[in-house]
Amino acid sequence: MHQPADHRRFNRPRAGSTTISPCLTRRARAATAIRLIGKIVTMDLSYPIGRFEWPESVTPQTRAQWIGEIEAAPAQFRAAVQGLTGQQLDTPYRPDGWTVRQVVHHLADSHLNAYVRFRLALTEDQPAIKPYDQSKWAELPDARTVPGRDLAPAYR
Repeated sequence: MHQPADHRRFNRPRAGSTTISPCLTRRARAATAIRLIGKIVTMDLSYPIGRFEWPESVTPQTRAQWIGEIEAAPAQFRAAVQGLTGQQLDTPYRPDGWTVRQVVHHLADSHLNAYVRFRLALTEDQPAIKPYDQSKWAELPDARTVPGRDLAPAYR
């Protein structure tokens, strides 16, 4: 399937990482995947892109980049799941992990909670930051059954 040059999914290369380009032939993608198997077998699948590493310094440009990434995320997720079947949406991204559908809902839930926490921090002298049980939220009916086209409506 041909994708336009500006098509962005969640396979942007990170420093020191290798990704499989959708532009490669099937044989080249398979060869690349085989080379990556050693890395995949030894990596912690709880952190498929690695653990977060805080940079030594955060500049206004870095902050602006992060804000832009958060702003772009909902559209990127909608594009990433567009056209996926129910079976694909219900596929865990790792053994004993959440499904694609649950991950999308988790991101929306997490951003919604962060939004409320920021609002509380801005308006209260001593805001209480209420935690939420993300595992239980991931088991709620909407995170388990909502059709792909309706995934995470609050995450827009």
